[in-house]
Parts: sequence; C-alpha cells; structure tokens
Amino acid sequence: MRRCILALVALLALAGCAENAILELTVELPDAATAGAPGATFALVQVVSGRSDDPRSLFRVGNTSDASFALSSAPSTERMSVVAGGADLTEPLTVRVVYCRERGCLPRDEDRVAYFEIERAFYQGRYTQVDLMVLTPLSTLADPATVTRIERCDVEGCREGNPTTWCEVTLPDAPHFCEQ
Repeated sequence: MRRCILALVALLALAGCAENAILELTVELPDAATAGAPGATFALVQVVSGRSDDPRSLFRVGNTSDASFALSSAPSTERMSVVAGGADLTEPLTVRVVYCRERGCLPRDEDRVAYFEIERAFYQGRYTQVDLMVLTPLSTLADPATVTRIERCDVEGCREGNPTTWCEVTLPDAPHFCEQ
C-alpha cells in the first residue's frame, strides 16, 4: 500500500507540473544472512542531491528522502520514487544504503553502508529509472566512503526498447535521449 501511495504522489507531482522529474529507483538487496551486517534486519535507503568527495557530509537529518525496507530470508527487489525540481534536476544524486537493526533507524558509525552517485538522474518533465545492486556493503559509516558511480548514459529513460546505452552513441559527448 505504501509503495502505491508513493507512486501515486510521484505521478501526480509529474502530471501537475512539467517542471519536475521522477526517478524510479530500484534497489536489489541481499538476504539478511548475507548482508554483511550482523543483526541487521532493515535497509535504510537515503537519497540526497549533490556530490562530495566525502559523501557522508551530504547526509544530514532532514535533508534526505528516506525509505526503509525489511531484509528477508531471500534477496529482494525494492522500489522508491524520487521527485525533483528546480536546481536539483541537474545536480548529481547520491544514494546511501545503510543496514540497520530497526525501521527508520538513525545510522550509527558501526552500521554497514554502500554509496552510489548518479551523475544525472533527472530530466525536466521526464521519468527515468536506475537499478542499484547492493550485494554487500562496502564499509562502515565510520570508514572512508567508497562510491559506486553511475554515468548519465546508464540512466534509463525517454526511449522504448532495451538499448545498450541511453545516450546517442554516434556523437562525441553524446546527449542523453531525454535531452533530445
């Protein structure tokens, strides 16, 4: 039910104002036993606009979009919609996945974490999609962050079918299909 409400709110936001954009973020999570985080029962997915050499500095209370997903005995696929507008449309998007012991937790230094930076996730008035595979957390919150970078040409959108890239490959510095 919660996913339906999030999707409905996201669709209304896009339909109501062509100045916004929506990213459908799909997160592939491991099962609880192999998550690499003893005692973890939830994955907290946090999203914030911007980039930093130390992405930990981007995540402050109140400036992120968050969703918590229960880890189960089998790998799972979870989805969340992220709506952006204004200056956030052209900013990189940083995603943090934290394995913790309770839903909606405040991350602690010893929690296991994985970071992703999406070069460009949003295009005005458009719907895009990114799939993240979080197999094993790479570090703890206290460790220097290791970031998996996702290029703009790997962000799905604005073209049907299953192309190998989402940019016009015949051009140098090719534009994304959503920019055409």
